[in-house]
Amino acid sequence: GMDVPVLAVLMETGYPEVVATLVAVADGTTSLYYSNGGGTIGSGEIKQIHEASVNLVRKAGANLDKMTQTNEFPLPKAGYTRFYVVTQTGVFSREVLEGDLGNKRHELSQMFFKGHELISYIRSVEENRSAK
Repeated sequence: GMDVPVLAVLMETGYPEVVATLVAVADGTTSLYYSNGGGTIGSGEIKQIHEASVNLVRKAGANLDKMTQTNEFPLPKAGYTRFYVVTQTGVFSREVLEGDLGNKRHELSQMFFKGHELISYIRSVEENRSAK
């Protein structure tokens, strides 16, 4: 029932031994998963994370024209980041060399940085929880 172009964003990054998957939903729901079984579920309850999640979803909406609609969902290769953007009309995707994104050499670099800002907030909250 939500009237938004983007419902969710997945930002998946391939590493030699694991894939990290960040999930940001339009309602602020946020999770971070690792293909080896670890992760953090339900971080969107925290205001800073909720806002960063919504900002990533908005940034994805502004970048849909830079992606291709897809019905295939492979994991990214090591050293690459793959975005999946879920909309009411389908899923859009793009895989980019992580170094190009991180060094601001790609048109999706801003979206990549929004995702990493969100990951930083999630990790900070987890570190605070572990310290208690």
